[in-house]
Amino acid sequence: SVSATELKLTLHQSKWLAPSQPALAKSKIKKIETKVLGNQNLEVILNLEQSLKPQVFLLKPNGQYGHRLVVDLEKTSD
Repeated sequence: SVSATELKLTLHQSKWLAPSQPALAKSKIKKIETKVLGNQNLEVILNLEQSLKPQVFLLKPNGQYGHRLVVDLEKTSD
C-alpha cells in the first residue's frame, strides 16, 4: 500500500485546465504545484496535510468535459 504527504503525478500529453490554485480550504491538500515538462507533459504535485493513500482512476469524456483524472485521497490505517 502506498501513502505519502507528497503525491507526484506525471501526465503525458496533458495540460492543466483548473484554476492556478484551486480552493483547498476544506481539503487535506495544502498546496498544488504544476510544472510543464517538455512540450506536452505535465507534472502535478499535491502537498498533503497528512499521510494519505491515493486511489487514481480515469473518467471518459462526456458532453461537457474531456478525459479526466480523478485522485481520491483516503486516510491510512496508521
